[in-house]
Amino acid sequence: MKTPFLKFLLVAEFALAFWIPVVAMAFGLFGTQMAIASMFSGSFSSLFIPLLTIGGAMGFWGISKLLAASLTTDITLPPKGRLIFYLVCGCFAAIPLPYLFFSNSVLFSVFSVLPFIVTVQLVILHRGYFAG
Repeated sequence: MKTPFLKFLLVAEFALAFWIPVVAMAFGLFGTQMAIASMFSGSFSSLFIPLLTIGGAMGFWGISKLLAASLTTDITLPPKGRLIFYLVCGCFAAIPLPYLFFSNSVLFSVFSVLPFIVTVQLVILHRGYFAG
């Protein structure tokens, strides 16, 4: 059983790592409307914005379920295949974050690696679920 302090550290780590993807999803919600409107006028150059938003939302849901299962035992995780699909979609959606947000500063682009580290950590914490 995890102590309350370790649970607090896990939530703080999650909040620090995933604030950039949450902001990107918020921008993506507005960008999705513009991308759909531009598709009706024949421009498909911004088609990746809705795909990144949908993939990021699915990945954020998957990682939130893993965090909730780490904090309490009352949470039931979805089937293994579906959860892996959600996490992979979220990882692919997070790849362009350094280019979208931190194209000017290499120092700040280090923060874009944090979601991957926290995802790997939560998968390792639940390795018994993924192995079985």
